[in-house]
Amino acid sequence: MESITIAIPTYNEEKYLPDCLTAIRNQSYKNKFELLVIDNNSTDNTARIAKSFGARVVKESQKGSLFAKHCCFSQARGDIVVTTDADSVPPYNWLSCLLAPFEKDDKVIAVTGLVKYPDNTTVKFNFSSFDQFCQKTINRFLSSPITMRAPNRAILKNVYFASGGIDVLGAPSEDEYFLVKKLRKFGKIVFLPDLIVQTSDRRQKNRDFSYLFVDLLWKLVINGHIRHFFHKPNYITIKDYR
Repeated sequence: MESITIAIPTYNEEKYLPDCLTAIRNQSYKNKFELLVIDNNSTDNTARIAKSFGARVVKESQKGSLFAKHCCFSQARGDIVVTTDADSVPPYNWLSCLLAPFEKDDKVIAVTGLVKYPDNTTVKFNFSSFDQFCQKTINRFLSSPITMRAPNRAILKNVYFASGGIDVLGAPSEDEYFLVKKLRKFGKIVFLPDLIVQTSDRRQKNRDFSYLFVDLLWKLVINGHIRHFFHKPNYITIKDYR
């Protein structure tokens, strides 16, 4: 089995990080893995907390979520890079489930699951429910998933770099959508509909249905296609919610 790195991009996550790292420490997976935390210029106790859990902390001075996510791969020592977010809590069998497809099929280059907000979410429009419905419905008819949610994915590091990886100059969340298109050229991407990571709803609060189609899908599609097909910079900017 390839070596493993669990990588977490962070920015001022002292409130959430302990729960995430506790869940990782309590995983059913018993083999060794590297725990890597990328500190994207935090001004709180994020780095200290990460080190107290035995994580290797690397500072990414270029501020922005995509820079931090890319740094997860550039700094990882493992052959398989497993990512989650600091405000997410993976289930007990999370790591074992993500790694199992790699062991069963050498054509697998990436594995992903779903994310879910807490049941008492205050989000006006529950994007995670919509996302789960779309993923489970659409993936029945496709050979690979349409997205790879950042809090719940594992990717072969060499394939990540061979594909070109995350476009760090793109819009937030582009790594979840356009990265899939790049990766699927190199092998099989496995979607696990029953592997769900619970994540905070803090970035989605006070957003309504219009956010999904105006700020996310519409602008994301415009940004992505302008760059990927016409090789021009972003036409529309999207706030990097953190």
